[in-house]
Amino acid sequence: MSALEVLWCDNHVLAIQKPAGLPSVPDESGDESALDLARAWVKQEYNKPGDVFLGVVHRLDRPVSGVLCFGRTSKGAARLTEALRERRVQKTYLGVVQGELTGEGFLEQSLLKDSSRNRVNWTPLPGVPINCGWLAQPSVPPCLGTSSTAPKWLFQIEALLCTACVS
Repeated sequence: MSALEVLWCDNHVLAIQKPAGLPSVPDESGDESALDLARAWVKQEYNKPGDVFLGVVHRLDRPVSGVLCFGRTSKGAARLTEALRERRVQKTYLGVVQGELTGEGFLEQSLLKDSSRNRVNWTPLPGVPINCGWLAQPSVPPCLGTSSTAPKWLFQIEALLCTACVS
């Protein structure tokens, strides 16, 4: 089992730091997931016999690292889901990239899924179109994403630190 960085844990919520490259939930690749690691952590930390309940309330794409929250109870999961559905939670994506991005503009990329490896990568070939407007500022430059799939390609763009607020 890989190490798990727990950011917050109470009776209703578990928040972890999901590393890049780890799927949030089990998928057809069969790779260990953040959900698997979180369940194992709760089982060990609280000496729980049997299966551990964790409600999946949101996911982060495999190439993305960040905070991933689970409901430790059905009530906790329901409240987290409601907060996300009602947009009381702001999702912010940060991409650390090379080069310099100044001013503002519009990025267009295409994605292509490798189903055999369950991976999505940028491609110069026709694929799923992804568009993102950006505005660079000296402090924390926001990049306003127009697609929930922005995290899948944002890490590949050569520019400076950029924030994508995905709606």
